[in-house]
Amino acid sequence: MTPRQFKIEILLPGLHVLHGIGGPPIRDAALQMLLTIALQESALEHRAQVIASGNPAPRGAGGSSSARAAWPA
Repeated sequence: MTPRQFKIEILLPGLHVLHGIGGPPIRDAALQMLLTIALQESALEHRAQVIASGNPAPRGAGGSSSARAAWPA
């Protein structure tokens, strides 16, 4: 995933939800900080949720590995 894709597909939607429920306004400085953290943590390459067993979580809807994929219904 490129930094641009991450910003468009992950950061902006999440920040819009946060702002919609009373969170702070979306600012370029916040986007820059969150993108910097994501790049430092994983270089946007390894974003699989790890479950208690230490293994990656099962793939969720759309083929992504997410925390919700591991939650019981």
